[in-house]
Amino acid sequence: MSKGGAGKVYFVLYLAVILELLIIFIERDEAEEGLRKQQQQAIQIVQTILSQLQTGSGVQAITASPKDNIVINDKDPSANKRNYDITVAVGDPKVIYPVPGHPGDSVHGDDVAKLEYIVSHTPNDKLTEDVLGDDTTDIVNGNVLFKAALGTTLDGYKTPRQEYGGGIPADPGEPYFSLNEDKTRLQVEKGRRVKVFSVNFKPNQGPGWYRLRFYSETNRILGVNGEVKDDDTIRIGNIKLTVKQLHQVQKVLAKEKGKPGGANNDQVEKYIETLLSPDAYKNMKENQSSTSFNVHVVRPEAPPPSKPYVTIAARDTVYWYDVAPFSVQVKAGPKEASRNLAGGILKTVDEAQNLYSADIEKPEVTPTGTKISVTVTNAGAEPAKDEKILMVDKPTLRAADPGARVPTNGTAKWRGLSATVGQAYDPSSEWLNTYIPSNDYQTKVWIRGKEVLNVSGVKIAKSPNLVIPDGTKAEDILTRVYWKPGGTSDTNKWKLLLSNQENQGAVIPLEKRKMEVGFPKPIMDPGSQGYDVQFQIKPTHLVYESGDIMISQPIGAQQFPVSVTASCEDCSKYGLDVSIEQGSDDKTWKLFMRAKSWAQVQKAMKELNGKRFDIGLNLQGKGKPSTEGMSITTTVSAR
Repeated sequence: MSKGGAGKVYFVLYLAVILELLIIFIERDEAEEGLRKQQQQAIQIVQTILSQLQTGSGVQAITASPKDNIVINDKDPSANKRNYDITVAVGDPKVIYPVPGHPGDSVHGDDVAKLEYIVSHTPNDKLTEDVLGDDTTDIVNGNVLFKAALGTTLDGYKTPRQEYGGGIPADPGEPYFSLNEDKTRLQVEKGRRVKVFSVNFKPNQGPGWYRLRFYSETNRILGVNGEVKDDDTIRIGNIKLTVKQLHQVQKVLAKEKGKPGGANNDQVEKYIETLLSPDAYKNMKENQSSTSFNVHVVRPEAPPPSKPYVTIAARDTVYWYDVAPFSVQVKAGPKEASRNLAGGILKTVDEAQNLYSADIEKPEVTPTGTKISVTVTNAGAEPAKDEKILMVDKPTLRAADPGARVPTNGTAKWRGLSATVGQAYDPSSEWLNTYIPSNDYQTKVWIRGKEVLNVSGVKIAKSPNLVIPDGTKAEDILTRVYWKPGGTSDTNKWKLLLSNQENQGAVIPLEKRKMEVGFPKPIMDPGSQGYDVQFQIKPTHLVYESGDIMISQPIGAQQFPVSVTASCEDCSKYGLDVSIEQGSDDKTWKLFMRAKSWAQVQKAMKELNGKRFDIGLNLQGKGKPSTEGMSITTTVSAR
């Protein structure tokens, strides 16, 4: 189950040789009839190689162990582990490219830029392998459990980066995915250009089918990076070509357009264009490969009935709030065994299946958490025990500061307590405990009695349904944020943590700040004169009149007029005053500065020359008033 075979690379090497021959032909006398035939033959060979590249053959570019079967051994857990080798074909280790814009950084031909490792699982071990689907899809009737990646573009070959999953399918502390340097060296000594990676795997989800999928990105073909220059080199395996040489080939192919057989050169041209496009080689299919294999995991048909066993169906550490009882499913047997839960009650769910629930009615907040420990004992056998840690918190918003001298609960900074007419209301909430999954919350909003939002999660995207209509009052908007313990869909078990309205029975009460509905601030456009203007005062020019100033209040899709007044703190002592008056329509205004007394201006001429006056504009539309400002610089002339 693989694609992107290394056989394609062999064909690319042949392509490189033919391109070199074609370049030699170009550099000869192109007038010869025999040379033209040679060019045509070389191009036809290149086309043949490219057509074979579409299907590939030979050794795979990424290979792994074949399918495997594991019979779960409860007596010897080490027997359930497997080690698989993943062999990735790479390019020439001698090829080193500098990275443009990053002095000191380089790309090597034998780099594995990225190697992904994905585990998916279906618990139905009765399925036949032919119905599991191929490696381009998730395993049929299953789900992805785990995803990790390593490589030169991440944290190297020894430190994989886990990208998905609550646990690692391997024993704790074991290097589950890394470069095997010893096996790589042995392969290189045999003349193979490969890197060998080791995967330690353990089926931690019990019986079923597991699919281990791998995807690699390598540099077996190296095109150009950054700014392209004629003497830049392009590597196809061992073959080295220059940008100038490939440009020459492009010219020959261009001449063949419209001639018999010339139409078949398109594929060659596209391949060369890819090699000459910066960084495009990284996405070439010859640099990308994938493979996968299936592992069948079953339990023995007749496990020893007397051996006690217990499994608490939870992660090693479970995060919870103290506002709801805690319950977790436990599988504990055999039937005749005795079971004990420390600190709680063990209730029977399905005795025939040895299923129970471990219940803690009032989870307590403690610094180190509460240990959930279930012990199963049976005469004549060693007891079985499973333990989990229950970490319990009080629901607290992220804005809260638990260490403050006067502790707050964070509601004062909750964005759900503010709405603006004409804009989308944002009821998003952020919680101090980031371990509680976001999907374990449910956010609901009603506007004027109509439910407009009912979604899981706490980060709410803008929506037309949440746009606040004019006339809406603070009490017209009702927001509730629920916690769904353990992600339960049973609404009877949901807990109301937060509400924007008082007396809703929310766990977190509102503090000083209450719900409010406001309006957008008015906006001002001073036009071409800008915010800084010049007023030259002289006996014949005692009044400055600005151009049109556009002032309005945007509410939704409309612009509404506002009332405006102007003030100047220093103007009166120089014999000046300012005012703002309505212009040609209700959204157009003009600013005026007047010299009331020329004598008073003359008296203060030296001080007034170049003096700047800050003008305050008070804008009053719907809602709270706002202020804007302009400035006028004065000069005084005696005539």
